[in-house]
Amino acid sequence: MLVAAKDEVGGTPSATAKGSALLIPSDLTVESTGLDSQPFGGDMPAAVPAGKDAVTSLIGIDIDGFWTMDEFTMVSLIDNLIGVTVDVDVAIPGVDGKILVQPGKAQQLSGAKAVLFATYHAKDEAPAKQLARFGAVVNGLLAKMPTSPVTTTAILTNLGVVQDPALPNDKLAAILTALGAEQKGNRFAMDALPLRTDGSGLIDLAAASPIVAHLLGGAAHEKDNGGLTRVAITDGTGRSDTVSSRAMATSKLLNGGYNPIDIGSSPTTPTSYVVVPDDGAMSLGKQLAATLGLADTAVKVAKFDATLVEAQIVLGQDWTAIGQVPADQAPTPSAPPSSSDAAPVKTPATTPTKPGSHPSKPTASKTR
Repeated sequence: MLVAAKDEVGGTPSATAKGSALLIPSDLTVESTGLDSQPFGGDMPAAVPAGKDAVTSLIGIDIDGFWTMDEFTMVSLIDNLIGVTVDVDVAIPGVDGKILVQPGKAQQLSGAKAVLFATYHAKDEAPAKQLARFGAVVNGLLAKMPTSPVTTTAILTNLGVVQDPALPNDKLAAILTALGAEQKGNRFAMDALPLRTDGSGLIDLAAASPIVAHLLGGAAHEKDNGGLTRVAITDGTGRSDTVSSRAMATSKLLNGGYNPIDIGSSPTTPTSYVVVPDDGAMSLGKQLAATLGLADTAVKVAKFDATLVEAQIVLGQDWTAIGQVPADQAPTPSAPPSSSDAAPVKTPATTPTKPGSHPSKPTASKTR
């Protein structure tokens, strides 16, 4: 998700304007259709990569447009920029085992080697490693962007990339040129969206909130998804079948006009409750409690970063009866894995813009 300052996108240089990029892990769990979920990067061929609506729903930021490239097009773009400079952390072999990219600081990589480095994922390596490599190539790519939007537009046009209709080449060029200026001026920041460490692929709300607030600035506080209030759901029921309990709460919240965000399980608690960040949100808390069938006394005040959600709900052991959740059942053993494996941008006033990306598909967004 690429974010550029509005003034610079409009062609007005600024010594204080800042740009940023939020790296979105491919294994991030997002909503697909109905109450189903999928990895953000997809699970080909069963599920294609998620779109901007999934990002909007999860992070609460409207994406203005997408810039999608396949590996061949990304190679061509980097070659047109005369390569990128990155710190290579690992030796990367080709299909024949021969080392194609050597480790070392400030390596100058051609398009083919840069994309190989950006998409390389070693066996048993944490997904965050590959995401960091992709981010390094994006950072190097921005550092090579022309200083003129006209030149950037010409490069994009020659690539023949089919853009999102809302993001024509000249608009994308203005954003990329601004981001390039911010990167060269040491006014560009990048970080990854943190996930829980339990392998669920769910967002780590406490760790993600300050990162999103820092990188996306005021854009993170805009109403999204039709202005629906965003609410986190944590399962503290202690049930084996946590899917049913969370799904029942999600259904009630959706019907009540809220945007529920599943953030996984927590230690078992006997009673369900609602948490709001301050006394001023007590009215919201009571409305949520009523929606779930809880008493007003279930609402608690506990300060938390409200960048991503305006309230938090913890489902307790009493939720099975209150929510009329089906009897608990042990999870069905999963089938053995198959042998196959399968940057939007936005602009604020002297605060960042919005976009999004996936290792094999950079994206871009617009001005706010």
